[in-house]
Amino acid sequence: MKKSILLTLISIISLTSIFAKSAKVQLVTNVEETNVLYNLYYGSEKIEDNNTPYVISVAPLTSNGETDSFSVYASGNKNSDMIVNVEINSEYFKTTINGNSEYVTDIKPSVNTTVEKNIFPAGNNTNYLVNQFFLSWIGDSDLPAGDYKSDVKIEYSIQ
Repeated sequence: MKKSILLTLISIISLTSIFAKSAKVQLVTNVEETNVLYNLYYGSEKIEDNNTPYVISVAPLTSNGETDSFSVYASGNKNSDMIVNVEINSEYFKTTINGNSEYVTDIKPSVNTTVEKNIFPAGNNTNYLVNQFFLSWIGDSDLPAGDYKSDVKIEYSIQ
């Protein structure tokens, strides 16, 4: 009797495996790409992106000088590498003399790049340093008295 029960059980198990089926399931989802966010810092201070110039007081133009470092950081989760473009254009230092005449010096700040990355890599990047530089100039002890300024335009993009 035990043998017949055992044989019946084995037969049922074998029949069940003959009729067994399987299936594959694939889960699909999406992570949206975000726009690249940029931050420009002078030293440790963030420079806001607006039309009001960020004013930096520097040493008198009668001697050589340089600024602290500027740093451009980017954050984003792009799916492919992107090209980084950073352009820095400075103007000659100038002042006003005789109350209304513009006096332009021969002193133009030079850009000294210390970090320059041409690629923003694919993946999730937070505060990725893409460029770092400082400005320097050679002074002139023969300048007339006055308040001098040099406008510097910093443009950065990732495409």
